[in-house]
Amino acid sequence: LFVLGLVVLIFGIFNKNAVSVVSPLGQGVGGDKIYRANDWFPKLDEYPQSNVDVSAESAILVDYDSGEVIFAKGAKDRMPVASTVKIMTALVALERKKLMDEFTVSKGATEVGEDTMGLSEGEVLRFGDLMYGLLLPSGNDVAVTIAEGVDGTEDMFVVSMNKKAESLGLVDTKFINASGLDVDGERQYSTAFDLATIARFTWENHKEFRRVSETDYKFIEATNTHK
Repeated sequence: LFVLGLVVLIFGIFNKNAVSVVSPLGQGVGGDKIYRANDWFPKLDEYPQSNVDVSAESAILVDYDSGEVIFAKGAKDRMPVASTVKIMTALVALERKKLMDEFTVSKGATEVGEDTMGLSEGEVLRFGDLMYGLLLPSGNDVAVTIAEGVDGTEDMFVVSMNKKAESLGLVDTKFINASGLDVDGERQYSTAFDLATIARFTWENHKEFRRVSETDYKFIEATNTHK
């Protein structure tokens, strides 16, 4: 969900028919402890003026390989992140956990609300399966389950998210939860520029993120292991 007109458009990402959807780096599938420094940013300073009319308040269209900005509008304006936050949720978890690691669903995770995968308290699922629930239906219950599974609590996971944003050289991004839901009195934001950088870095370094993003449909059987 791109709330309040926040749009991030990147060549080769979220379009499996486009060119350059396969990374030349050949990284392993999930679980790799990748702490690669980020060396790619949209070249906003070189952006040519355009007469294209886009209704979104913030948007960016970037060449995946060169970083050339084809179109930009309010690209560095801080905006609510909504479900785009889940790209960072996936990135942090992929750098810390293996796809076969098992996470237990807490009561709190099932009570987050709005978009969900439909998890039940006490279920035990592999991280690799939870990735589909995080990115396809944008499950808020999954986001909290992953956060708790990686760092023990969602609050501690958010610290990891913000540290990762800082390590990527992003100065206009702040996370307050792993789901992107609004919280009264707290501001969670990013920019089209920063989100393009996060998305490109995640796509480039994690095959599993690419695989899940290219999936149209995935059936995952419930694992009601709780008593």
